Amino acid sequence: MANTYNKAELWEPQILEAMAEGTFAAKYITSNVKWLNADTFNFTTMATGGYGNHTANTWNTSVITQANVAYQLDHDRDVEFQVDKRFVDETNSSASAANVTKTFIAEHANPELDAIFFGKVSEVAIANSLSIDETPAVGTIYSLLKASLAKVRRYRKEQEVFISSEDMDLLERSSELTRKIEFTQVAQGGLALETRITAIDGTPIIEVTDPERFYTTPSYSDDTNAGEVGFDGDVAESSPINYIITDKARCSIVPKINSIYFFAPGTHTKGDGWLYQNRSLSDAFVFPDGHRGIKSIYLSFDMRELTVTSVAGTSTGDTLITLDTLIGNTDDYSYVYKTHATVAPTFDFGSDLSTWTAWTYGDDITATTGHKITVAVVDEDDLAVSGGNGTVTSKA
Repeated sequence: MANTYNKAELWEPQILEAMAEGTFAAKYITSNVKWLNADTFNFTTMATGGYGNHTANTWNTSVITQANVAYQLDHDRDVEFQVDKRFVDETNSSASAANVTKTFIAEHANPELDAIFFGKVSEVAIANSLSIDETPAVGTIYSLLKASLAKVRRYRKEQEVFISSEDMDLLERSSELTRKIEFTQVAQGGLALETRITAIDGTPIIEVTDPERFYTTPSYSDDTNAGEVGFDGDVAESSPINYIITDKARCSIVPKINSIYFFAPGTHTKGDGWLYQNRSLSDAFVFPDGHRGIKSIYLSFDMRELTVTSVAGTSTGDTLITLDTLIGNTDDYSYVYKTHATVAPTFDFGSDLSTWTAWTYGDDITATTGHKITVAVVDEDDLAVSGGNGTVTSKA
């Protein structure tokens, strides 16, 4: 008989505990939303008018505006494994399924959940001009953090800062401090991953010890092999995060579907073994703060610099360009380039590069040996997100 009931419902407490113990963003997981349909929930915003000057005989009439905004979950992921009969005891198949689930959550689901959260908050911060491209150093990290916190100080009650290990090291050695900051090695609230935690002006500073989870624009794979993760932050369109300020009241991870099935041999048509299936529908969101909109988050990142290498191309006057990091599994980004006889063209994050020349990776480019070439990655609006430059070598 097919084992077709959803084990995720049976194991929900254990799954939530495993997620909490294996993620940095565990406290942001919430299911307390009003669902409109299978993948959309409702968020209500309210704004009121302010005071007017009082007079003896009248009251100032104002209005309350309320809007219901629908949010849709887009991160729909699944996987299935064939488990050889030799490794499953039929009398205890649930234990085997539980072991697979525990391993999968630890190695794949949890890291990806963090990547989704940090990527979404980064995306919203950049879209709302609540970000800065900077390179912290021992002599600047503390003042940079203080300046960023000052921008969102009014929301400090439920804020915290997630920071990369590299920048936490800089903070620990900061030359700007006259006294040593106290660091503790704890798990957040008794849960989540153990990490270094400190505070600045009462705001917790939490180290993210796994750098692969801490990028602005992770790329998500269609398919993976054993040992491979299902996402990659180290792609050309994504930059490493220095630190990111989040707001517990406005940032959430919302799960909807968590399905786990374990089919016995003979109850499916995919071979002589047990079939394990796992599906997750979830997403992360940043909600507005009433009429002020989104104001309580802030992102510091270091725009990715690509290494550009030029070698002789196929035909005379052509060069073949290679990059050390490529665009991930997405059609939302593309390459452009520009050359100059003596000076490599420059740009900033978000610069409009619509006048640059489009380029398909692997195609030869006609350029003059010794000239400078800059290659950039742009989004769908031709806005720059990363790039690098080099010196042209073309075929004589």
